[in-house]
Amino acid sequence: MKYINFSQLRSFHAVAKTESITLAAKLLNISQPTITKQIQLLEEFYSINVINRHARGISLTDLGRKLLEFLNLKSKLFNFFLLTLTYIKGL
Repeated sequence: MKYINFSQLRSFHAVAKTESITLAAKLLNISQPTITKQIQLLEEFYSINVINRHARGISLTDLGRKLLEFLNLKSKLFNFFLLTLTYIKGL
């Protein structure tokens, strides 16, 4: 059984932020086919669609927007956690 992994979430996040597979690939310094495959694995594993593919790019599905919100919140919580650890360590 395969599980969702960080690479899939990272690829999705980059595509969602840039609204482009090409720009996401450049941002992450990986190939476009790798980005595409990571998102396909994410979608196939959960039987969902997180992006709509168009001739001129992509757009997020409703579920894709919710996933992006979650990832942004997770990032903020992680940064708060690191800040708290740094503060406690300094005491």
